[in-house]
Amino acid sequence: MDYEINSYTLSSALGEIGNLNEIEEDIEEVRISTRKEFLQKRKDTTFERELNEVLKYLKKLKMLIINNSSKDEKDKFDIDINSGISEQLETLRLKGINLGTADLDRFFREHPYINNLALNDCNISNIDFLKSVPDGVTGISLGKNPISAEFADDILRLRQEWFKILDIRGCEEVLAEFEKRGFEFSELL
Repeated sequence: MDYEINSYTLSSALGEIGNLNEIEEDIEEVRISTRKEFLQKRKDTTFERELNEVLKYLKKLKMLIINNSSKDEKDKFDIDINSGISEQLETLRLKGINLGTADLDRFFREHPYINNLALNDCNISNIDFLKSVPDGVTGISLGKNPISAEFADDILRLRQEWFKILDIRGCEEVLAEFEKRGFEFSELL
């Protein structure tokens, strides 16, 4: 069973799908699309806490897509991706989620089946975790992350040795470093 949540509040969305405990075994795909500033205007302070709790129950989850389309930097969601997301996960696409302090290395070691990965605008500045990304991932999107220029050589090496596609659109420090070196290339390597 697949379910897409297009609600401003997770509470009302869960009300739509009924008793989570009764159907948790069947849910393989969850897509959430919202804006944090809308939640704040509605005085919904429970979304992130509820989402972290709900993800623990979805034992057969294979696809998780969360799109926070808020434009303001301070409006990123804080989601604990190490809080029990199904080991069976194959697709992880996050946008506007604060992963700057997450233990991504641990997460990817514990999720060996991931083969589709996009972490856009997730406050990622260090890409050391990419060493733990499963071998099945041949393309990755890291667009709009504040990746430090010190990782420029690593990005080139990863593109040459591992990823067929490496999207770094909006990673300004790295792009500036490449420009300084005189490289001309697309932001989609």
